[in-house]
Amino acid sequence: MSHLTPEERRIIEGVLMRQKEEEEQDHEIMRYATVDYMLIILHVLCENFASMTYRHVEIFPFFPNFL
Repeated sequence: MSHLTPEERRIIEGVLMRQKEEEEQDHEIMRYATVDYMLIILHVLCENFASMTYRHVEIFPFFPNFL
């Protein structure tokens, strides 16, 4: 970048800085989206486990230690 004028260098550095900030924001959004997705999966799994446990109690009432 030594062949650039100070103005051209400032413009390019500004563009690179904005690109880096946008990439960091995208990364942060994806991180939160991943956490949200994992929480949804965990919630569904917990609901499924709770319903399975309830059904097992109904199906096997004579096995109190089954769960």
